[in-house]
Amino acid sequence: MKNDERNGKISKVKPSIVKSISDAFPQNPSLPESISAIYDLFAKKSILKADLKAHELGIEFLNEASRDIRSCKILRAKKQYAHSAYHLQQAAEKAIKGYVILEGFYKSNELKDLMTHESPIVALKALFHKTGVINLANKLADPTMITQIKTAEAAIGNEVVQLEIARFNQSQIRGYLSEIKQYQKTADSIEKNLNDALIKSGFKPITHADFKRTTSLTPLIIISMITFPHWVYTRYPDGKMTPREYTRNLGIIRDMGKILNVLEREISNIIDINTKLKK
Repeated sequence: MKNDERNGKISKVKPSIVKSISDAFPQNPSLPESISAIYDLFAKKSILKADLKAHELGIEFLNEASRDIRSCKILRAKKQYAHSAYHLQQAAEKAIKGYVILEGFYKSNELKDLMTHESPIVALKALFHKTGVINLANKLADPTMITQIKTAEAAIGNEVVQLEIARFNQSQIRGYLSEIKQYQKTADSIEKNLNDALIKSGFKPITHADFKRTTSLTPLIIISMITFPHWVYTRYPDGKMTPREYTRNLGIIRDMGKILNVLEREISNIIDINTKLKK
């Protein structure tokens, strides 16, 4: 199908998609405008695809993330909390790197850009700069979204913020986990309403695997944000936060099992989807 023909069909189906999403989420009046803008933005977007080398490396990153999860569980069981938190951070870091590589956000000649421990930086670069979200924010002239993007990018290099995150209590950790749960619930509802609208308009529905490919990034970003400072504070006894502070009362330790469950689920889904896509 030529791009002009494809874009013409997308334009015709867009109103019913927007209405369907609007009806499903009456409490969010700004969502239809956002959905409309997303359609306009991505109608002409080329499909991202990982090359063979990047695909293989992406899978390896995810496999290494799974190994870090196993190490994390063993160390937590032995009450080696600082070391378990370190391996949790490593798992989140490698998971998000594997994801952005497999989704084609980074090509083989760009992989050196991924060699950083600060995994949210990778996610933010991929999300904001490579998927067009900044363009979307500007298109919507949404000052809140634009401010959030700038604030998130600036916060990554702020040690005060990093210490605050590292010392989150259980309530703060659960607040982020609750965001993931609500996001997944909303995503499931959007998927259903989106496919209902596509079917009514004579289009094939989006498969769950294809939809899931687009929704894994948000949980991974959230997990990365609450774990990334632990790559340094768990290792050195002379830092502003030290391994001695990693006790069972620290939020990251108290809810480590819940964090691991989210991470394992996303890693399993991403590997499964990409294995099937390669066949």
